[in-house]
Amino acid sequence: MRKNVPVIILLVLFSLPAIFALFHSGFFQSDDGEWMVIRFSAFYQAFVDGQFPVRFLHRLNFGYGYPVATFLYPGFMYFGIPIHLIGFGFVNTIKIVIGLSLVGSSIFTYLWLSKLFSKYASILGAIVYLYLPYHLYDVYVRGSVGEVFALVWLPFVFWQIERKSTFWTSLGIALIIISHNTLALLFMPLIVLYMITKTLSSTSQRLQLYQYTSILVFGIGLASFYWLPAITEVGYTNFSNTSISNPENYFADFGLIDFISVGALLVVIYMLLWKKKIIHYHTIPFFVVGVLSIFLSSSLSKSIWSIAPSQYIQFPFRMLSLTIPTTAFLLAALVDKVQYKKFMWNQWYRYPILVVLIASVGYVLFFYPKTFFDKGEGYYFTNEATTTVQDEYMPKWVKEKPTTHFKEKVKVISGDAQVSNVEYDNKNISFKVNATSKSDIQVSTIYWPGWRDVQNNLEVGYDNLTGTMMIDVSTGKHVVHLKFEETNTRLVADLLSVISLLILIAYSILLKRKNEKNIK
Repeated sequence: MRKNVPVIILLVLFSLPAIFALFHSGFFQSDDGEWMVIRFSAFYQAFVDGQFPVRFLHRLNFGYGYPVATFLYPGFMYFGIPIHLIGFGFVNTIKIVIGLSLVGSSIFTYLWLSKLFSKYASILGAIVYLYLPYHLYDVYVRGSVGEVFALVWLPFVFWQIERKSTFWTSLGIALIIISHNTLALLFMPLIVLYMITKTLSSTSQRLQLYQYTSILVFGIGLASFYWLPAITEVGYTNFSNTSISNPENYFADFGLIDFISVGALLVVIYMLLWKKKIIHYHTIPFFVVGVLSIFLSSSLSKSIWSIAPSQYIQFPFRMLSLTIPTTAFLLAALVDKVQYKKFMWNQWYRYPILVVLIASVGYVLFFYPKTFFDKGEGYYFTNEATTTVQDEYMPKWVKEKPTTHFKEKVKVISGDAQVSNVEYDNKNISFKVNATSKSDIQVSTIYWPGWRDVQNNLEVGYDNLTGTMMIDVSTGKHVVHLKFEETNTRLVADLLSVISLLILIAYSILLKRKNEKNIK
């Protein structure tokens, strides 16, 4: 690893144009960027209040709560917590996460490709991975922190596969799953294809297949605390009945489908058809995925999107996430092939990196934010938006969505009672009730599985238009304590993650000792 330090320093310097805008004070105008800051601030509050894993963000949805953290990519927010804890504000924390993701993606791409190709070709591939238009578009136009965070872990996984590390590959797969739902769905087939081609090229295929199967099981198991509740509880929401976007409005133009990606694919076609040469055993799967990603991102695939379950992908241009690793690999493979020809030090050898560097500067200038603003930390720390496009994760029992902040957190709906000592946070709601008759008490928090009365074991209802929690109390004095806890399914999911981690650690230690013994 030490020998790679000079190259890593060089890649950090090459990365500076891509992250330069992040040093600007305040935040930049983007589609989702501010929402990510708001969501992270609410996520952090829930974490500090004792939720772990974080599921329900009590501050959002005008203070009525929203279970968005159950469903949408919490990876970058967990990663951001220690950054915020050491003193950075919410805005700067998100910018640091973005910056580290961009720089990290370049470094991990180099470390991956350097296991397969020359140093020069690997550096070129790392620069391409960082600067392809969709990567910068994701940051400075869309503000999709989750996608950018997921893009750093894909080359990490490929690197660890080449290092034959069961532990780190498994952890990398888990990080992809929690980083972004859709990109995990897109990246997993590519990872499996990579493993398959790696296995087919191996002399010990059975052992390799066993290792990769174990890695996938461990990776999925580690992330089960997130994906298992997300899958089992999405039926409680309006997600399946909500049209989030019309795919026909989100096809990529040639500004996103750049000439570097198309050029790399055309050269590979030339090598395959005319030269009858396969550059590398990974070439075919990367080529096929690259072609499919460009096709499906363009308007040429309109007929397919008209019948496909597009709600899971939402935007066809999102398929370009796959062109980033495929182009980086194919271009590195092509340059590596050229490098070992007789004209190794000829000027032709230097052209690819010059073209890429010039194109990179153009892409940065094109996507560089036009508008910056500084709304202050308070704007994000107190904002109560749901942070989703169509409130698609609203519980389906909510018939009337809140439009303003509640006037009373706890109020008497019927009967004769007095409510006092109301206290609440992201995990607890407590109050006292003095009822002179049987009374119905309404709590201005939308019910979500996990909320229960731990003081009196009273039934928590939500049969009302707002879907908020209701409690029936009898005559007398009561102390009500509602607490948000893990359901049985979530406990199983959490246990699976813990067990997967413990078994993975034990397995990795035993594997290391076995390898050391074989070396001796």
